[in-house]
Amino acid sequence: MVKPKSDLPAEERELLNWGFNLNGRVPLNWGIVAQSLARGAEILHERGLAARQLRAKLWGRDSSGLPVVKRPRPLTPEEQGLLPDVEMHRVAFMLLSMAIENLTKGILIGRNPGWVRDGELSNVPTNHDLETLVQQCGVSVNGEDAVALRVLTEHGVWLGRYPIPKSADRITRLTTKQKLRAQTDEYLDYVFAFGERLINDLAVLLDAEHDAENAAARIALAETEAGEKPPRDPFNLTTLRTCPWCSGHVVIPVMNAESTARTSGAVTTLDAPRHEPPVCQDWMRAEQEDAYGLALHMLAGRPSVPN
Repeated sequence: MVKPKSDLPAEERELLNWGFNLNGRVPLNWGIVAQSLARGAEILHERGLAARQLRAKLWGRDSSGLPVVKRPRPLTPEEQGLLPDVEMHRVAFMLLSMAIENLTKGILIGRNPGWVRDGELSNVPTNHDLETLVQQCGVSVNGEDAVALRVLTEHGVWLGRYPIPKSADRITRLTTKQKLRAQTDEYLDYVFAFGERLINDLAVLLDAEHDAENAAARIALAETEAGEKPPRDPFNLTTLRTCPWCSGHVVIPVMNAESTARTSGAVTTLDAPRHEPPVCQDWMRAEQEDAYGLALHMLAGRPSVPN
């Protein structure tokens, strides 16, 4: 069972918060996630477009508006696999909206690193409202592009993942005319192309947060905040370790330690922790049931009995 942060020992909670703050304040980390989301959106958008084009070849409507079969021959195996993806644009738009959200939050946190503090993210909108996030980044979106941004917002909130929103009022954020336009290939392509342009513009702003001045501000914040300095290393091998059941002495033998060109330190290979004689029955039982979990528990220097 995963422990809530409040149940962790003070030193582990301090380490968790420090790592959270360190990673959350780096705009590049938000950009890396956005890049993967945008690439996934592109793949799914192309797949959905191919599926809709296939559907248009197979079926149409007569002069009275009734559906007719254009091509009566059976589907090929490839077509059978492609045809169910006609609604894939919903997921593509959801991923695109998530990419935009990551970029905007990375920009805002880069400008306000104090928003990530004490292991918490604050002041950043959490309702996936792209219009507000983009505006806070200083990017203007007007006319049809503003409508396209709202379409992406709605797909991120619910259209890309649920059959209905959290409340019926959410449905009215898009007019009937806008919903009908969103059924055409041309408009779907327009929305996606707008999203890609916006991502490119936001990526430029995100990169600007990595200049020397902004990076120095983040470092200064980390150095001046109380409790922001790196906590005690829980993996320090010189720390005295004892059996959580009988308090007997436990050692973690070092098998090998060597410097590497890829890192500034050394790579250390450890053997399994060893309980000095006499070995208690609880230790032997835990070692038989989960030797790897016991090793991690002892390496972290936790004094409590493993769960």
